[in-house]
Amino acid sequence: MKKKLSTLPVLVLSVWLGSSCQFLDENPQDFLAPANFYKTEADAIAAVNAVYSHLSTGAYYGGGAWRMGDLASDLLDDGAVSRTETLELNTYTVASTNAVLADFWQRLYVAVNQANAAIGRVPGTTMDATRKARLVAEVRFLRALFYFDLVKAFGDVPLVLEETTSLNALSVVRRPAAEIYTQIIQDLQEAEKGLPASYAAADLGRVTKGAAQSLLAKVYLFNRDFAAAAQKAQEVVQSNTYSLVPNYADLWPAEKENGPEHIFSVQYKAGVVGSGFNETFGVRGGKTPITGGSGAFVKKSFISSFETGDLRKDISIKDSYTFSDSSKATFQPHVWKYFNPNGTTPSNTDTNWPVIRYADLLLILAEARNEVAGPTPDAYAPINQVRSRSKLKALPTGLTKEQFRDAVLQERGWELCFEGHRRYDLIRMNKLREAMQKVAITTTVPKHNLYPIPQRELDTNRELQQNTGY
Repeated sequence: MKKKLSTLPVLVLSVWLGSSCQFLDENPQDFLAPANFYKTEADAIAAVNAVYSHLSTGAYYGGGAWRMGDLASDLLDDGAVSRTETLELNTYTVASTNAVLADFWQRLYVAVNQANAAIGRVPGTTMDATRKARLVAEVRFLRALFYFDLVKAFGDVPLVLEETTSLNALSVVRRPAAEIYTQIIQDLQEAEKGLPASYAAADLGRVTKGAAQSLLAKVYLFNRDFAAAAQKAQEVVQSNTYSLVPNYADLWPAEKENGPEHIFSVQYKAGVVGSGFNETFGVRGGKTPITGGSGAFVKKSFISSFETGDLRKDISIKDSYTFSDSSKATFQPHVWKYFNPNGTTPSNTDTNWPVIRYADLLLILAEARNEVAGPTPDAYAPINQVRSRSKLKALPTGLTKEQFRDAVLQERGWELCFEGHRRYDLIRMNKLREAMQKVAITTTVPKHNLYPIPQRELDTNRELQQNTGY
């Protein structure tokens, strides 16, 4: 079921995005300046779609997010040629000048500013009140997601909730992570109230109520409010809106995206805003459409960790490929689940990026229940549901709370591999140093639980302070 988020006319979107820096002018003169733009329903929709558009960029879910989340973990080795910034992430030698981090920070704060503008100005447009409330709710979700990804990566960060229209407003201090989480939770609670359970075909891919609830469950989990995480995850389960697809392989083909397991995904469309995952994870020097890459190789230790018979291993990872002419290529183990065999341009395919899947939600539920009451049957049920889909036996009964926690972490690694979660899962379970030492990264120290604040931000905003140790 492949349907993309409604696409804006290219000219309007490009002018809107290109004028983002003009929001910082003391006296904006462009015809799309905020005071001149937010008039009609079409304006409001264009503004909200512009906020969505940041998700697909190379600095964010198109590249930066997975590099910061998985390349800097025990899953992957850097496969890039002469790219210092990715090698730094992979080997835990990252510096404050790292371009991946700098671009990620900048992109998300541009996105936050556009979200703030939409939240503040869409209510003043002339349009149906219900749709207006829905659009604001969508942007509240997106702002929460931006801040969640920022606080996971950097800890204390600036909290900006109003549209920045003056250069005088750019010097802001970092706020405590606890305060950031409070705002994220508030935004998601407000978003949940205004979002629909589903959309008509023309709007598939937009944020739903279930997406807000699922992200909120994850936020509660990271914030160690396990009872709230379990309750919110259970609400999603009881809504009967989502389900696991029977075959793990069916999660990835373009024609089957936005299905019953995809709670929220970044939308890509070849020829409009195509994804570059064939190129990113492709075989260096291979044949079209897998030529390009490679952004990463899969660590052999991770491959060997899979249980015997786990169907996810061969779907997610491949070390050879047979072409239509019967020739065969053999290569280092690569990420395979995003491979689109119908793509003709490696950097321009239809493959979406999963932000939240139902399997993730079930594992959140299992983990939260275990943290609240130990490994009860209610904690076993959701993780065993995920394992069953991959033809694995149920977890053995009688596990201790700690053993069950470790089992969830392992299951998350197998189920959600290469989706950008691994580093942050290891950190919140206090397993980062242990995991990285097992793959010969011995430089991991407590400072590495956070990334350094980008140097160019420190240079332009004297109110910012660097994270300890950098």
